[in-house]
Amino acid sequence: SILEIDPRLTKVSFQPLTARKDTLVGIEPLVKISREQGAIIAINGGFFNRKTQLPLGAMRKQGSWLSSPILNRAAIAWTPQNQFKIARLGWQETLTTANGDRYPIPLLNSGYLQGGMARYTREWGASYTTMTDKEILLTVENNQITQRLQGAKTAENTVTIPNNGYLLVIRKQAYNPPPIGSLVSLSAATNPPDFVNYPQILGAGPVLVQNRTVVLNAEAENFSKPFQEQKASRSAIATTSQGTILMIALHNRIGGTGATLAEFAQIVQSLGVVEGLNLDGGSSTSLALGGQLIDRSPITAARVHNGLGVFLGF
Repeated sequence: SILEIDPRLTKVSFQPLTARKDTLVGIEPLVKISREQGAIIAINGGFFNRKTQLPLGAMRKQGSWLSSPILNRAAIAWTPQNQFKIARLGWQETLTTANGDRYPIPLLNSGYLQGGMARYTREWGASYTTMTDKEILLTVENNQITQRLQGAKTAENTVTIPNNGYLLVIRKQAYNPPPIGSLVSLSAATNPPDFVNYPQILGAGPVLVQNRTVVLNAEAENFSKPFQEQKASRSAIATTSQGTILMIALHNRIGGTGATLAEFAQIVQSLGVVEGLNLDGGSSTSLALGGQLIDRSPITAARVHNGLGVFLGF
């Protein structure tokens, strides 16, 4: 199933969709998300943890980062003028104190867990509950650290995320965090550097096609061998030389299985695209038009965390 959108013929805008408006925690059917948010077309988006219902990839909406990229995985970015770019995406914030101490922050509002410092904002929700043992929680209000809490075991501590700041979470402590009272500031950078200029970003991966050539390298985006070799339903978003956008959903071949990533890359390339990005697949694969799934029965479609929606007008 393929939907082709030509922004030159009809005034449309593209927006990342999240399952819920007041929190990044949660999953819903894509058709429900698209209907409630008024998208005329929608496709499922990036990866997420189905158990915790937390995001695992980049999301940026109207210039505001909702969730950070992970593992060098690819993303699609676009401007209000519907200029699109697909590339592997790196991202990092840096926390700087008034006396010049610098702390890397590789994760923002992410369900991906690793050692170091992570940041959580109100986009995450009203509060944060510890996700690993012995986390250090620092509350930042008006650019000043106002509270520190030493967490106990996983899920035993819940802290309010302030409206006028954010929460810093330190896991597997490798350094001493700045003390209470410290004045702090944030800066962020992306790789490629120009991605910071795109107000809309949705991460998934891996990249399938660039410059009309299959460039699939799942290892470079830290996808496992079983993920690469699995035969499954697939979804993708792609751009063409005519300036149109393709939303693609692919399911089982007749009398057989779905596609491997390598097969899917070849299929997407055969459509004559310039760039193509693999999206979350399997039971998440969903393509909706007018609030109805067109690629599968809604009974077989799983709930998803996020997607990409098309809206009439700018």
